[in-house]
Amino acid sequence: MKNLVEVKNIKKNYGKNEAVKGISFNIKEDEILGLLGPNGSGKTTTIGMLLGLLKPTSGEIFINGQKLEGNRIEILEQINFISPYIELPKKLTVKQNLYVYSKLYKVQNIEERIEYLSEKLRIGELLDNVTGELSSGQKNRVSLAKALINEPRVLLLDEPTASLDPEVGDFVRTYLEEYKREKKINSRLRIINIASRAAFRGEQQEYISYACSKGGIISLTKTMSRSFGETDNIVAISIAPGFVRTDMAQSFIDKHGEDVVGQGITLDRLTEPKDISPLVSLIVSGKMDHSTGSTIDVNGGSFLR
Repeated sequence: MKNLVEVKNIKKNYGKNEAVKGISFNIKEDEILGLLGPNGSGKTTTIGMLLGLLKPTSGEIFINGQKLEGNRIEILEQINFISPYIELPKKLTVKQNLYVYSKLYKVQNIEERIEYLSEKLRIGELLDNVTGELSSGQKNRVSLAKALINEPRVLLLDEPTASLDPEVGDFVRTYLEEYKREKKINSRLRIINIASRAAFRGEQQEYISYACSKGGIISLTKTMSRSFGETDNIVAISIAPGFVRTDMAQSFIDKHGEDVVGQGITLDRLTEPKDISPLVSLIVSGKMDHSTGSTIDVNGGSFLR
């Protein structure tokens, strides 16, 4: 899996004072990295450089393969952050703040995104409140909503639980773990290959190439699942229909008759595209991810393995 963040020997000097002394690290997709150190060790300065707010004295930063210097505006759409040293505008309501930041980050479906985060972070009842009048715990949850408003690929957290009581701190940590899991599931690539029952039962000589090609698709599905599942977050599943009533199949039905085509089907009609679409929707939803590499039959009982 490629690096999402690459930091190469960055330094930051203020006159003769060396705030950051040549730090290097990489972060992969879905990986969490913590920076530990006492006050004044350069943690916040490093985050400032990752955000492009501070320019390194030397060294380079790459986000998703792009150099931060020279591409900051484009890259910042993929990043967000929380910091106890930067407060949201105090005179705006919570909803106004979230709306403004949504516009800045070019978020689509702003109302839906605000509603979703309000429910997840329990700030729905705070939306019409003035931000400056909130408690520290409430402000923290609103800041977290702001940080997640654009579904960032890189989320930078500068002391996200500082000055919070243990209950609120636990809530923030638990939600961030949940967000990480959801983000991984939602970013997963799901590949659906359409094979055929012919791959398993074989075919007559006239259609031997068709049967062999569908068998190859099933083998490809298993190979993709095994080879790229862990490294590239890919799920691959095959669907093996029997005879399906489509425009392409209609000429065959007209030539041979529906009785011949329907031989062996245990149900009262041929399979139609609408019988396969719910399965496709289920696979795309992610609820069948643990079936990766498998092949699912949809043939009206005409061929049972």
